Amino acid sequence: LRAERAVLSYGSHSFALQNLPTKGCIRVEIMVQSSQLVLETLLAQTRKVLGECVKNLRCNVLVPADGGTRQGGYEEYDGSLVVLYGAKGLQEVEGRGDAMFIGVGQRVEATELRYRFQLFLPPRGLRDSYDVFLSYRWGSLDAELTEALFTLLSQQVVGGKAVQVFLDKQRLQSGRDFQRDFSVALVNSVLFVPVISHHALKRLLTFESDSDVDNLLLEWTLAVDLLEQGKLAGCCPIMMGTPLSELGAEALKKEAEKHKGALVTSLFSAGGPAELPVVTAVNVILRAEKVLSSLSLSPSAQMKALSVRALVHALTSHLGVPAWQPSSASSSAKVGGSSPQHAEAAFKSALLRRAVKEIMGCLQRASAPSRRGGGGDGGGGG
Repeated sequence: LRAERAVLSYGSHSFALQNLPTKGCIRVEIMVQSSQLVLETLLAQTRKVLGECVKNLRCNVLVPADGGTRQGGYEEYDGSLVVLYGAKGLQEVEGRGDAMFIGVGQRVEATELRYRFQLFLPPRGLRDSYDVFLSYRWGSLDAELTEALFTLLSQQVVGGKAVQVFLDKQRLQSGRDFQRDFSVALVNSVLFVPVISHHALKRLLTFESDSDVDNLLLEWTLAVDLLEQGKLAGCCPIMMGTPLSELGAEALKKEAEKHKGALVTSLFSAGGPAELPVVTAVNVILRAEKVLSSLSLSPSAQMKALSVRALVHALTSHLGVPAWQPSSASSSAKVGGSSPQHAEAAFKSALLRRAVKEIMGCLQRASAPSRRGGGGDGGGGG
């Protein structure tokens, strides 16, 4: 810490602040690959201070017009800057798919904005490899949890590099074979994180051997096989039953007493894995074999023998995050007489914090021997 420069960190996110009085700004030098957490936290803290001390003063973040990849750094940079946040900021404009004028009349299309400013934009598009693959059933609490996990995990770093996360809504692109794309992404991931809930299992309870391909079951089938072959380094399941809000009054009282503070039942209660059919998903297995073959991989001997129930058992046998246990619900247990809305928000916040902690611990252990690199946003998996 010096009068003109301070080196700080938010956890593992190191950065430096330097006052530039002649330009009326503070330069932020980010020392890790992921910029979002540092910039968003700094901006929030700065706005809070201004709101208390200089209420009429506003602030924003500006980034170099070249995208922040200049060799030799930016100590002597005097080029154009681009506003990052706000209705006319880079993130909003690129998110809408619009073009943007940069510098003196230079029109930059959305695809170029995505490529040039990828260090400062939320991660989207296909990559060659991923650190974490998020697998979930659309709808319900599952999707809400998974989307929040994508945002939080994408702000993390391992070994100074941004954690790359696969989430279908953020990565898959229209006009492509989405089954192949998510399968290729899974094959090229380090850690598999399935959200296994009663909602996710409901469609599988009546599954028959000749049922059509279920994409979630396809992901799980591939994951179990890749784990068996050592192609995936690990699995960290997030497990939960049914939200208490969806139960009747009698069941609600019983479950609330059993799992104090939690807002979901146990995955292993009624409607859980034990009720899944003991049948092999023939069409899913055929599709999985085809995908593996197209990637010059062979299925393991166990793939054709695993029933739907055995498949889910294989995933839940990994240590993960049981959402109904007190450690996931501790925050909501403290809210006492607060409103149901506050209790729900506290539970979700506690569950997310625990999930991120467990996932990052698994990822750090799994990627310790060799950190995966490769592939900027926009590159297709092969």
